[in-house]
Amino acid sequence: MSATGGPGAKKKRKAAPHDNKSRVQTQQKKLSEKESKEELLRKLERNRRVFEAWLERKKEQQQERRMAELRAKKVEMERMEQQRAVSQVAYQRWLKTKQEEDLVLRKERDREREWRRLQEEEKRAAKRQAQETFNSWKQQKDSDTKFQKEVQQERELMLFTPFRST
Repeated sequence: MSATGGPGAKKKRKAAPHDNKSRVQTQQKKLSEKESKEELLRKLERNRRVFEAWLERKKEQQQERRMAELRAKKVEMERMEQQRAVSQVAYQRWLKTKQEEDLVLRKERDREREWRRLQEEEKRAAKRQAQETFNSWKQQKDSDTKFQKEVQQERELMLFTPFRST
């Protein structure tokens, strides 16, 4: 039989019953190993997906945290800018008030200085007037005294000189 199953072919030997059991166990073992490998692969794949999802949530949380920090910084900067603006407005108001007060004080000092200057001028004018009046009086008195002396001398001269008729 030939290899195709003709008359000269060798007959296949039947497996012994214990060999079948062993083969079934081996197949089951291989199958269970294959299943356990597939189960492990499924678990690994599931764990990988869980880990990736966790990692993605973690990244999102970090991004949200960064965004919240940026918003908080922006709010703080706006608050500080607003406070600076309020402070600037308050400073400008204070400065304007101070300048107005300084102007009022300067005008008041100028008025006082002008008043004192006028008082000094009046004093000097009064002193000058008094001096002129005194000088005029003294001159008048001196001229009166001189005139009286001349009159007196003429009287004395008339008294002591004999009267002559011409």
